[in-house]
Amino acid sequence: MGTVSLVLVVWGGVTTSTWATSKKPLTLSVLENSNLRKKEPLKSIRTNITIDAASTMGSVSPTLFGANGGYLNNGGGMYDPINHQVYPGFQNAYKDVGLKTMRYPGGARANLFWWQRAVGNGNGSNPDSGLDQIDGSNAHSAQPDTFNLDQALKFTGNTGTALTYVYNMGNGNPTDAANLVEYLDGTDTKNPYVALRIANGHPAPFHVKYFEIGNEMYIPKERYWLAGIPGGLKGDYQSYYVNGGDVSFTKQPVVLKTSWSSLATSYKSTGSAGKQVYAAYAPIDPGSDTVYVNGIAWTRVTSFSGYGATAKVYEINPTTGEITFGDGTHGKVPPSGDTVSISYSAYHYGYKDYIAAMKAVDPNIYVLSCLHDSKSITDLNKAGVHFDGMSIHLYSYGIPSGLTTKNFYGDMMHTANINDNAVSSLVHTLHADPYSNGIVYPSEYGFYAKAALKSNNPNFLLSLGESLYIGKEAMSFLQDGIPVSSKYKLVGDWSSVWQQQGIFSSNYVSGGSYNFTESTTAQMFKVLTHMTGTTLLIAPSIINMPTYSYTLKNQTYNNNALDVVATRTSSGDVYLLVLNEDPSNSYTPIINLHNYAPNRSATVWQLGENNTLDAYDVAGHPLTVRIHSSFTSISGQSFKYTFPAHSITAIHLSGRVSGK
Repeated sequence: MGTVSLVLVVWGGVTTSTWATSKKPLTLSVLENSNLRKKEPLKSIRTNITIDAASTMGSVSPTLFGANGGYLNNGGGMYDPINHQVYPGFQNAYKDVGLKTMRYPGGARANLFWWQRAVGNGNGSNPDSGLDQIDGSNAHSAQPDTFNLDQALKFTGNTGTALTYVYNMGNGNPTDAANLVEYLDGTDTKNPYVALRIANGHPAPFHVKYFEIGNEMYIPKERYWLAGIPGGLKGDYQSYYVNGGDVSFTKQPVVLKTSWSSLATSYKSTGSAGKQVYAAYAPIDPGSDTVYVNGIAWTRVTSFSGYGATAKVYEINPTTGEITFGDGTHGKVPPSGDTVSISYSAYHYGYKDYIAAMKAVDPNIYVLSCLHDSKSITDLNKAGVHFDGMSIHLYSYGIPSGLTTKNFYGDMMHTANINDNAVSSLVHTLHADPYSNGIVYPSEYGFYAKAALKSNNPNFLLSLGESLYIGKEAMSFLQDGIPVSSKYKLVGDWSSVWQQQGIFSSNYVSGGSYNFTESTTAQMFKVLTHMTGTTLLIAPSIINMPTYSYTLKNQTYNNNALDVVATRTSSGDVYLLVLNEDPSNSYTPIINLHNYAPNRSATVWQLGENNTLDAYDVAGHPLTVRIHSSFTSISGQSFKYTFPAHSITAIHLSGRVSGK
């Protein structure tokens, strides 16, 4: 164990302790004392920010700043189905913003997404190519794959973006997941899935590195086969997620190959012979099944031969779960309108089986658990599973309705403090766990207080305030050494309040021409991607942190006003990112540069000055919230700079690192 140095700094509304050891850099965070939050800001005391250019924490990951893509609706509107390409205007704007990660094929919708349906059939070995996907969200309906995996990989290749993949644990299996890794990353041309990729026009591996096993399977509506464990939705789902196990279902509605919408209600027979229906969570245990038609049990047979037109019999393929009824001559056809259901048991594999199968194909990939709670970590340790890490989703919940814009924004930023603490805590836990490789992937983060949005400011997700909230989250990931993150989401639209939180907003109307708008969050990401170095510095110390207040339920609270991160390049350039959360006040701190001799001029990018907190850009109009570029003079190792209210500022210093 190496020496341990402790540097106390203040990060937004969080007190952060940074530990540097010979093993891994850790960031521990503890929420600020709630009593301190009620103190009024002391604006008369000069704030000092100190940066040590020689004290580093590690490399800044090139995949840190990213977003959630998706297969539905032409990738949210970015894909041109006529010319079979991402719209050039979108692709150019995306490159300009500088994002380097795209999560695919989605969140909940990924849980039932079959990858082989989403790739081509160039050599005739993939008969499921082009079939509709099963929507993994509430409806479980059939959805056309209008931005398929091959198309997504082409886009990420053209833009130098890393694709991260969410595997469908809701209906998949480790063998299929391993075959996906072969298709994406395999090099053995004799392997059938490598051969399929080559036949589909891509001889070289795609080098996909990050895989999540399932999405949000801690949420009851996203349990899928885990709903069949002992105790149902109240059962020990963490243990089953980790280890796998036996599940059972009683009179579960049968489903179609490309639609499971009947699970929410019932499946009713069409009365036609030859209709294929399925048990949802196959493969099933042979002999465990009973099919019911209008609640009456029918008899399983191995052949319809010898059975008459009225015989209530069926055949079943345990591997695929396909159920076949008679043709009306040999075996009865379920009458039109009759319900069809099935009781059965099945064995489903756990995370430990997925990571073993996938890493057997490519040991250099990262296979992440979608569960991140302490019980799941304990279960992984008990099972002796050496795991790469965990994904975590961070949304702003619990913000009440009826707040003014200022108070709404203040409580939202406080929620960001809580989220940042959760990430830092998980980083610390996994780094200390001998079974973990320590990866934490915030694979979704954004806003979820829908009722508050509608009552407070229905366009807030398009606004400067939203971009600062996302910027605060992204800067905290940077300081925590997070290797990869994905904002929810890449492309939104104006159809509803909830859908407006895309980095790009699609304004497509059916029958009209395609167009999109860069949100203020796109401008914020452009600041981060263009004004961040390659090496993370120890978190800057802040003396006399200013605060700002907001009111919630007749009580006044304070948030810390400044979030600060510093990075550098190998050539000696230093980048300072400063987010002033305060919605009303600017601050002019003294910035001290330790172990650094700066040149006399620095480049400054700033977003938010001269804009209101709720300002946003409107489709078809010039940008009103945009980056302003300027220069500032630097004299010596200390200088002052004014950071406007509700803004994010990046200062690019050139010079020479000295000292350590």
